[in-house]
Amino acid sequence: MSRLQIGPAVLMVPDHGGTEVETTDMGGDAQHALEVAGVVAAGDVLLELTYQRWEDGGQCAVTSRVDSPPEYERLVNRLRMGVRASDDGTDVCELGIAKWDHKNPFGSMRQATVADLDAALDGSASAFLVEAGALDTGTRAEVLGDQGRRRNYLCARFPAGDPLGPLVAFVITRIVPMLRKQGVSE
Repeated sequence: MSRLQIGPAVLMVPDHGGTEVETTDMGGDAQHALEVAGVVAAGDVLLELTYQRWEDGGQCAVTSRVDSPPEYERLVNRLRMGVRASDDGTDVCELGIAKWDHKNPFGSMRQATVADLDAALDGSASAFLVEAGALDTGTRAEVLGDQGRRRNYLCARFPAGDPLGPLVAFVITRIVPMLRKQGVSE
């Protein structure tokens, strides 16, 4: 089992490569990969995460708060992070950051700056992502050559099909902000 300290969270990923299951999506296509991981933190936090993979990408999501405090229910099956397969054979994740306020207690994703990500971690988000296998981090314009309206959004590029990088990105952008909102420190 790999254990990575990411700010106030510890990500645990099994070494066996996950449990593979086969299901059929709404379009009738087979979907067949699932990586289950866990996050623990102070304050009795234990969350179950999944990295689901299909042919043209995938997603990361919290699937259970296990016995974590009720506030963490806000993460279960919400604020998912898409993983997009790129034409160059890599996977790309956008690095928006989760925010909560009185108008939206269940949270939403906002465009993040490098400073936003670093502040949540009290360290370098890029360093964590590179350690997790990121090939590139930066804006979509820098990493993908994107000239569209999302060109200034941050993203990270990882080797295709490797769950560790997207799971680390998910913890940095969704779990750590929630832990900080709940007052959890390292």
